[in-house]
Amino acid sequence: MIMKKKHLNLICCAAVILILCMAVTPAAALTAQVTPPPILPKGLPPLSISGQTDNPGEVAVWIIGRTYQDRRVITTTDGTFTEELFPPETTSGLPRGQYFLIIEDTGPDGKFALDTVTDDDHTMVYYQDMPLFALDDPETVYSDTAMALSEVLDRPEVDDGATKMVFLVEEPWITIDQTPTGHPGDLLRFAGGSTDLPPGHEISYVIYLASANPREGDEVAESGTVEVVKGGSHNYWYVDIDTGGLDSETYALTLNSGSTTATTTFTLYETGVTLPATPPVITVETLQEETKVISSQPTEPELVNADTTDYGTIATTDELIYTTDDAVIWCSAIDGEYVTWAERTEDDETNIFLYHIPTGTTRTIVEGGAVTSPL
Repeated sequence: MIMKKKHLNLICCAAVILILCMAVTPAAALTAQVTPPPILPKGLPPLSISGQTDNPGEVAVWIIGRTYQDRRVITTTDGTFTEELFPPETTSGLPRGQYFLIIEDTGPDGKFALDTVTDDDHTMVYYQDMPLFALDDPETVYSDTAMALSEVLDRPEVDDGATKMVFLVEEPWITIDQTPTGHPGDLLRFAGGSTDLPPGHEISYVIYLASANPREGDEVAESGTVEVVKGGSHNYWYVDIDTGGLDSETYALTLNSGSTTATTTFTLYETGVTLPATPPVITVETLQEETKVISSQPTEPELVNADTTDYGTIATTDELIYTTDDAVIWCSAIDGEYVTWAERTEDDETNIFLYHIPTGTTRTIVEGGAVTSPL
């Protein structure tokens, strides 16, 4: 036990020197991606991984979180693999936060360099039958554990291919950022709402008098469903409401995804009444009844001004942890509570976001800047 602790401490010291960033060079022979990336709302949808390797046989997936560690082995006969890592009923029980994924193939020799052995106390990581450290040691920061795995796989004598990425687990949420007003007969667009639900996920809505309670059997004025639209840092939704059958009253709009809800109220004023002024930070789109066909999609809400709060030093690596068509994710911050990522705009500028894991909030820390890590 003493030797194990000493060895583990040496690995942790090396992790600190390397600024807590994983240093595995992704092997060209191994590629992988997770679906959906990079934020996973608890309870939906399932988390799946797929990829390809030049060394068919088996692929090991290491999953390292703050309080969750696991190793899955996927069989691949033709070099391609697809596996559901977590079904929805499992993701609902995952602790919120950041998770590292390290994918390892067997290399040309057909054997994994790393393996695990579980005893009554810990799950030990072995390298060529030599114990290295405990995968689930409670005294070791989970990012150190992930990097320790990466360091071993990066040794020159190891022929296993390796690649890595991160994903975030958070509670499902829906926000209603814009609440229009109008007159009976107007077509009102509720837009600008954001969510962490995946694109294509259906959100149901109901409209009823604000003084009513549909749960108690009161009449619902209108109901329907909308689909989540893919966005940038977060996805978004919008819904067009035909008010032709509604009276001059105050109504409530409630959205329900099955796992989270959001409610707002809006008022329809009598014809001839001047509508209240709209605050400049909110864009309200009120369409006349005869313009019911809307062919253009709403534009994505504008980003807020860059946050000037001092979050400390963000440790990033020149090698990206994860990438999509329009976003890249870098290493987490030194204290393990943040994840940074950049999104390329249509003008080839870059907005850099900072995700705070404990509170589940996202900040814009650089807006319209230049990319400092390769895309």
